[in-house]
Amino acid sequence: MRKQAQPFPLPQVKTALATDMAMPPIHPASLSTPHVNAPKPEQPVIAHAEGAWHVLEEAVVGLAHRGKNLPCQDAAVAVLRPHLALVVADGAGSSVVSEIGAQAVVTGTVRLLETLDKSLAELIDAPAEPAAENARTMGLLVVKHAMGLLKDLAMMHRREVRDFRCTLLMMVAGQRRILWVKVGDGALVVERLRHDTRQDAMPLMWTSECVTVGDVGKGEFANLTQFLDAVTPQDVQTGLLDATNISGLAAMSDGAAEKLVSNDGSTVAGRILALLAQLRADRLKRTALTKMFYEEAFCEGSTGDDRSIALAAREVSVPKKIPTTTTATVITTTTTSAQVPEPVATAVFETPAKTEAPTEDKDSAARDVHQAPQTDCTVASINNAPASPNDTQYTNKLLTWLMALFSRFRMIKR
Repeated sequence: MRKQAQPFPLPQVKTALATDMAMPPIHPASLSTPHVNAPKPEQPVIAHAEGAWHVLEEAVVGLAHRGKNLPCQDAAVAVLRPHLALVVADGAGSSVVSEIGAQAVVTGTVRLLETLDKSLAELIDAPAEPAAENARTMGLLVVKHAMGLLKDLAMMHRREVRDFRCTLLMMVAGQRRILWVKVGDGALVVERLRHDTRQDAMPLMWTSECVTVGDVGKGEFANLTQFLDAVTPQDVQTGLLDATNISGLAAMSDGAAEKLVSNDGSTVAGRILALLAQLRADRLKRTALTKMFYEEAFCEGSTGDDRSIALAAREVSVPKKIPTTTTATVITTTTTSAQVPEPVATAVFETPAKTEAPTEDKDSAARDVHQAPQTDCTVASINNAPASPNDTQYTNKLLTWLMALFSRFRMIKR
């Protein structure tokens, strides 16, 4: 599937390398050649979607319905308690009072989820992995309840059930899993964090990607779909998703999805990422969704259908780096060559912010290099044998070299 990703750079860690400084030459004839192991790279800072959830929903009448003085036949609800739930229903345009059916379905579904909260918690909160049939049973139970609501409305208003027909989209998020149910068209979208864990990734980046859940839900033709009044178990799509690093959820009717999700469901517009990012920062208002649905670019080339969407975004936490003491280990090995390899020791540290204006002379780069922190060195032998006189002699020369290197840093800084 094609994916849309929006990068979010983390604070950059500045580095300084102490490899290009002049150093006194050392030419031992046949001494043990030390190889200084560079400090192990720090573990990557990984972002986690484990903060508080924010939710928002909106449903507006389409321009085609407004021209006919029809009400909005979509309904959307987003709740945080007892479990986060997004429910969207799209009333059939050919049904005279489908707006009543859609509103009853979303309201009744949320009430059912509250009633079945304990059973639902065993499915989406328990550490043990539930059986696949348990999720299917719960999804079918929700759909059966929604069908019963439409039948009750038909009896109350003395109408046919098809006069209240609508679709159903639902997502319920727990601590470990997410239950989703889909009947008919529309789109369910999941935003998940991705990390660049390469050691050479500087600065470390985390991005989020959006993918759709379930099939498109269209019939043989683009304007055909399945409604609750005549649904069969084979028409009901259900599933469980691992909630790890899921940072956003979206459920939308087909009127909103026609501009936000491709017809085959393979591509999600980057605007969904932007909406979730604003909601995560608690900066998204319902009026912003209303204005978006009536934008000229959003309405141009559309069917003019009603539009509804329910969003949920979770705060992302980035743990701070914990300073650690770097230890370099010198391991002695025997070589027959008189040439000593170039030192490979590298000092990596954070550079404080500078207040003076930058200069353009050739020594400007050198002035930005701060004195490298002292490093604890341990002389070790592969066979743990006592150090020989040659080893002691070479160690003294190595210390002399290090002192010269630090002196050079002081001179440059002055």
